[in-house]
Amino acid sequence: MKRNASFTLAFFQPLWIIILGSIFFLPMPSYANEPKNNLLYHTLTPELVTNYPTTGKRLGYVRLTISLMYEENDDEAILMEHTPQIRDILIQTIGQQSQETIRITHRREEWRQKALQNIQNQLTQLTGKQRVLDLLFTKYLYQ
Repeated sequence: MKRNASFTLAFFQPLWIIILGSIFFLPMPSYANEPKNNLLYHTLTPELVTNYPTTGKRLGYVRLTISLMYEENDDEAILMEHTPQIRDILIQTIGQQSQETIRITHRREEWRQKALQNIQNQLTQLTGKQRVLDLLFTKYLYQ
C-alpha cells in the first residue's frame, strides 16, 4: 500500500507547527541576573625558589610558580608594582613552615591560605583595597 506524499505532508504539518511554536514559550535563561566573573590572573615571574628548614642537616628547597587571581583590569599594574613585597611575603611565609607543612598536601593548603591572607593585608594597607582574591600554585616542586 503506497501512501500519497501530499497526504503525509498534510498530516505532519500541523504537528511541526505545534512543536516549533512551543519553543517560543519555553523559559529562556536570564543572563542579566548572573554576576559578571571577569577573573584575571597575574603570574609571578620569575619562579619563586627558596629554602625551608628540615629536620636533617640539609636545607630543603621549594620551587613555585604562583598566580594571583584578581577582578579588575587596573589591578594588574598595581600587582606588578608591588611584586617585590608579594615575593617577600611568600619567602617569609615559606621560611616559617616546617618540612611536614611543605610536603603534606592538606598542610600546604593551610600555609597557602596564610600567605594569601598576609598578601591581602599588605596590599590593603598599601593601596587601600583588597586586590587579590586567591593565590594559586601552578607549579609546586620541593626537595
